[in-house]
Amino acid sequence: VISDGLAEYELLPSGHLAITLVRAVGELSRRDIAERPGHAGWPASTPDAQCLGECEARIALTILPVDREEALSVIEQIADDVLLPVTGDTVRGVGTLLQSFDGLTLDGAGLAFSAAKRSDDGEWLVLRCVNQTAAAVRGVWHLPRAATEVRLSRLDETAGQAMTGTGSRIRFEAPPNGVVTLLVR
Repeated sequence: VISDGLAEYELLPSGHLAITLVRAVGELSRRDIAERPGHAGWPASTPDAQCLGECEARIALTILPVDREEALSVIEQIADDVLLPVTGDTVRGVGTLLQSFDGLTLDGAGLAFSAAKRSDDGEWLVLRCVNQTAAAVRGVWHLPRAATEVRLSRLDETAGQAMTGTGSRIRFEAPPNGVVTLLVR
């Protein structure tokens, strides 16, 4: 089950799939819940938290392959297709329609996007991905603008070895089950 926020689902013993579409909260704490007897907090009524009205959600169902690495790759691809990656740009004073433009994307079987942020010192764009497979994977970051400098980085954003080649495509190799962090400017 891949969804845009409706994260509760269960495969029932009958083989049916149950998906929680709306969860309403009537009290902050109840003592009569079978999974957790006794209060977990202050017992207080929350009548305005009943989520009354319409709800819209996007849900995708798929049957995964048995192989773990292949299943992870399928999940990543379907999630990207269903949830539409978020992109952003600042636009001021637009009097006409904007032309379409490419955003930041990551290619590589088994690679999962982890982070894209400004570095803590404000000097770099930090790009991070995780190789979810037990084999080395070649990946490519596609940038909306050409990079002038790219360095490998530790997780704490300490700049490491400079990478050869710049431009709008950054090629790299991710070690098995490894994290790759790049600093880009």
